[in-house]
Amino acid sequence: MPPQMFTEGALKRHASLLDQEQERSIINSCLSEVDIAFAIINYPRPEPHPDWTYEKALRVAGVEEKWALELLKFWEQNNYTELRMRFSLWNKEKQNTLTEELRVEISVEMEEFEEKERERIAALTDPKEQKKEEFKLKERKAEHKAWFGKSMISKLSSAREKAVSLATSAADTLFGRSQPSK
Repeated sequence: MPPQMFTEGALKRHASLLDQEQERSIINSCLSEVDIAFAIINYPRPEPHPDWTYEKALRVAGVEEKWALELLKFWEQNNYTELRMRFSLWNKEKQNTLTEELRVEISVEMEEFEEKERERIAALTDPKEQKKEEFKLKERKAEHKAWFGKSMISKLSSAREKAVSLATSAADTLFGRSQPSK
């Protein structure tokens, strides 16, 4: 017989703690439209959902026209393995594009910021004040980069909403139907 790892009292205390934790945890059982779209695309079925078509899922996910046509082809052929693989490629390409655009934009912003700061420091007449400001420059650059990063995240969120709206319009045109938008 194997040795007993935990006493009965320890197991009861652990179970009690788990119960308390579960009571404090708020479970999010509501899926967003994007969550549903990604689920329909990644787990395709002939009838995806009562209120959804595969085309609608592609629109809501923001899939561009060339990719949507390719994915639909695989869906119509019931080639779900290839469909999931291609959708993953689209998703990765999309993320890489956004990441690279973000890197370039941050790099340009930081170069401009440093140039302006160096011009400001050079305009100071007191050499001691110049040295003091040069010393503070690294800290100010880090602060500016953090601020700019936060503003970019906000900008990207807004851009994502616009992109989904544009993709929805394009897909409606592509699939020859007009769907009411929310």
